[in-house]
Amino acid sequence: LVDLVARCLSKDIEDRPAAPEAVETLRELLRDEPRPVDGFTTPYRGLLPFAERHAGLFFGRSSEVASFLERLREVAVLPVVGPSGAGKSSFVRAGVIPRLRDQGRWVVIHVRPGPRPVEALVAALQRADSEMSGPSTLWSEPTVRIKTQRRGRSEEAVSDTKAEVAEGVARSLREYPGLLSVMLQQVAEAEESRVLLFVDQLEELYTLGADDEGRRLFMEAVCAAADDPLGPVRVIFTVRDDFLSSVGETEAGRSALGHLTILRAPEPAALLEIVSQPLAGADHAFEDEELPREMVAAVEGQTACLPLLEFACSRLWEARDQEGKRLTREAYESMGGVAGALANHAEETLDALSKEHLSLARQVLLRLVTPQGTKRSVSRGRLLEGIEAGGAEVLDRL
Repeated sequence: LVDLVARCLSKDIEDRPAAPEAVETLRELLRDEPRPVDGFTTPYRGLLPFAERHAGLFFGRSSEVASFLERLREVAVLPVVGPSGAGKSSFVRAGVIPRLRDQGRWVVIHVRPGPRPVEALVAALQRADSEMSGPSTLWSEPTVRIKTQRRGRSEEAVSDTKAEVAEGVARSLREYPGLLSVMLQQVAEAEESRVLLFVDQLEELYTLGADDEGRRLFMEAVCAAADDPLGPVRVIFTVRDDFLSSVGETEAGRSALGHLTILRAPEPAALLEIVSQPLAGADHAFEDEELPREMVAAVEGQTACLPLLEFACSRLWEARDQEGKRLTREAYESMGGVAGALANHAEETLDALSKEHLSLARQVLLRLVTPQGTKRSVSRGRLLEGIEAGGAEVLDRL
């Protein structure tokens, strides 16, 4: 990069690179080299999301990640919205967060709301506190004092155990959601870093049985946690697009949605990169160069194309020619292509169930579908309500 800049600034016009050459040089500099993986580690995630440690295997979203990071410079709270299967969690965890860490020191606090969102938030803060390099900023010390403003006077709560302190912090957050912003600022100062609060799968606020008041307080706390674009704190949350109206029920939610980033299924060129690039680090290749294009064509236009492709690639990797280090067309055809890979996996899962468990599986699956044939979001408790013993085991298997 230094060499390119020096050439661009040359006094002799003949020494300066032409625009196409400069563009190509920059593209090469931005292109991440695949990180090597051993021959026993799959370079594909299948149906599992990417985590931060999988950044070297995460492809196809470079331009979107770069654009998102530019927005994050000026906007303190950024929602990532998209359909189920678009890869929102992976986009943040394996795309955005590693790039943020490349730019400087960040403390990342990761939370999923669950049925008790305020308590989940406190637990995430507690986990982050235990991983910090410096002295505890929140509550790791034997005795912790929490000061809150209540009814116009200062009140101290003293506790000797983390559990009791966590309870106290949860109570304080319910009474004063703005306390979260203060706490995150303290973390930033103590760690001499920036802080990212990442709320994954925000739709759990509405699908796992959280009460109305808990949802409102959680949204107020999260959306007010980073209220200054010049400050050290940022908030990112992911949410399914079919829950946008629910998020917009609160003023805090409506304000945050004014800056949303919509994540759609990748374009065919990006899908081709997602299929092909992970193999480079594994010292493997496709036997037939046309096979990746056929796989992309098989899912093009589908909302959930990413998990379908990743799963098919992971099954193809399992059936690879290990001696020749190739992913073969024969294996692809024998598993029934992209669609057949998941369908066959589903059949194998159901075939492994006993007759009694199969009946319970049918009951569970039917509760996830509306009479109109569309998907229904149901909490785990309601999904198993009235289903005889064994239902929980079947749900875990599914």
